[in-house]
Parts: sequence; structure tokens; C-alpha cells
Amino acid sequence: MQLIFKRMDDKLSIEIKDGVSTIEFSYVEMIKKFLKEKELEETIFEGDISDEEKEKIKEMVKKINVAIPEEDESEDYNAK
Repeated sequence: MQLIFKRMDDKLSIEIKDGVSTIEFSYVEMIKKFLKEKELEETIFEGDISDEEKEKIKEMVKKINVAIPEEDESEDYNAK
């Protein structure tokens, strides 16, 4: 799964790319896909997004990937 950040005319939008399909961003969908896939792939940037914004987004994605439990951890959590 990848997040696509687009900026057109000062409007920022986010989409979720899952294989070949792309859907409008939704926290619920993102979490469902996280639990299934366990990782965000490299972020896609389109439009006029500053280098500073890109770095902050990349840092956020890295933190999200670290927060996703590994198989063993999620099994332990579900057992409680």
C-alpha cells in the first residue's frame, strides 16, 4: 500500500494506492490495509509539495511503519 499526496492549486489531497487501484483516503481503510499488509511502501508525491513537507511526510510514514506490530506481536495482542 502506498499513500499518494497531491497538491493542486494549494489544495492537498491524499489517496491510497493498493496494487493497481487507487481510492480516496480514509483512516478506516488505511488501518484495515495496515493490519493486512503490515507496511506502507514509499510515498508518492504529485504537484507542488515542498522538500520540507516531503521530509515530514516521509518521517511520519517511517513512524507508522515502526508502530505496526509484527505477526508475533499482533497474535500476542489478540490473545489478550
